[in-house]
Amino acid sequence: DGQCVWAWLGDNMYMDSNNMDHKRNAYNAARNDQYYSSMGPIADPKIPVTGTWDDHDYAWNNMGKYYSCRQQSQNEFCHHFNVAESDPRHPSQGPNQQEGIYSSNLFNRPDGNPGGIHLINLDARYHCSPTSARYGPCEGTSSSMLGDTQWQWLENELNRPSDVKVISSGIQVLPPTHKANTNSFCAYDGPSGTFVQANNILGEGDDSFSGTSYESWGEMPQERLKLLRLVQKSIADGNALQVIFISGDQ
Repeated sequence: DGQCVWAWLGDNMYMDSNNMDHKRNAYNAARNDQYYSSMGPIADPKIPVTGTWDDHDYAWNNMGKYYSCRQQSQNEFCHHFNVAESDPRHPSQGPNQQEGIYSSNLFNRPDGNPGGIHLINLDARYHCSPTSARYGPCEGTSSSMLGDTQWQWLENELNRPSDVKVISSGIQVLPPTHKANTNSFCAYDGPSGTFVQANNILGEGDDSFSGTSYESWGEMPQERLKLLRLVQKSIADGNALQVIFISGDQ
């Protein structure tokens, strides 16, 4: 009907590997799945496809910026999703290729006027600091979920006027920090530090506010607070009437 879009939210296939041939084969198998090919967005009538990734299609379980094949994996993502060569994410951009697969689409309103639904796909992998020491050297209060460049890009996107913004993330945004063993998180900086302060500001400092034990933005509450404040500012500035988060993983 012209009003649909299919957004992949990560773990679009499972291939924990540095071998890009294996990743491409896994992508191909997912695309060729009989149900996806006969009833999914690539079946007639075709639906535009976009999205982001998560750990198992990007790299390994819970991996972020220290995955050794980030760029190669991005290139396979671009191949699978038929990303245009003119797109900043595409390897054809050479040294100017964007680092990370974050993207956005601003759709017109049903009446054809601009400023309808604004779909913003975050990349919470390519620049993500380790959430625990198992995934690389801890960066403490310098831990970042998106990296400086993507944060600036996101702020610019949130300043674009639209009726509704839909923000996709491969991992969950809204669940609070899982309170068991918080000192094991790389971003934790003590009982009176910014980690605890961020949860307190959100009214989630009490242990009764405990979210998923799986990976989520709650493992870096400072970054989660930053994201939610930017979203709140976008609404307060009149750049969105409503913001909706969609996420994968769990």
